[in-house]
Amino acid sequence: MTDDLTDARRLEDLWSGEFGDAWADRNLSYPYDVRKPFWDGLMQRFAPTRVLDIGCNAGGNLRWIAPHLAENDAYGVDINRHSLELIHDFVPTANVLVSGAADLPFRDGFFDFVFTVGVLVVVPEDTITQAMREMARVSSRYVMCMEMYAPELTTIAHREIERGLFKRDYAKAFPEAVPGLTLVDTGYLGPDEGFDSLNWWVFEK
Repeated sequence: MTDDLTDARRLEDLWSGEFGDAWADRNLSYPYDVRKPFWDGLMQRFAPTRVLDIGCNAGGNLRWIAPHLAENDAYGVDINRHSLELIHDFVPTANVLVSGAADLPFRDGFFDFVFTVGVLVVVPEDTITQAMREMARVSSRYVMCMEMYAPELTTIAHREIERGLFKRDYAKAFPEAVPGLTLVDTGYLGPDEGFDSLNWWVFEK
């Protein structure tokens, strides 16, 4: 790995490789069952029919969403192949593909609910605008992100990775990237709810 790699390429290489493999294996023991009440409530409120989880990993969130959908209407993408090899142990009917957030392999409006959890926080300025536009492009209605919040762009290290995490204010960033989005709900989830101190925002097209 050379010093002249862009942040986007550098981080994609890390998360698609052994670093991402180890992260997926390490998180298999995470108590994801604590997240069920949040997802049950959100799915009941917004009642989507086809959902895309970007950065789905081994299905820690999609496993609670799939029961609210018809069979085969839960989709996930991830740049780490190993995590996608694990997901069907937890979400047997999930449709999964290898893909990053900035170039999604779906037609416009194919989903009515598209979301990330702790994924845009590892997308640098090189590609964040394109990632948000892609999320909105493939959704016919709702776009949600659950990420680390900061009032201004804040870059911090993640484990041994310098410039590994990028905190932002998505209430501002998403409408700037995709004009016309309306913020319809927002909140915060901490360790008691099974999340790592994350804010979340739901936008409607």
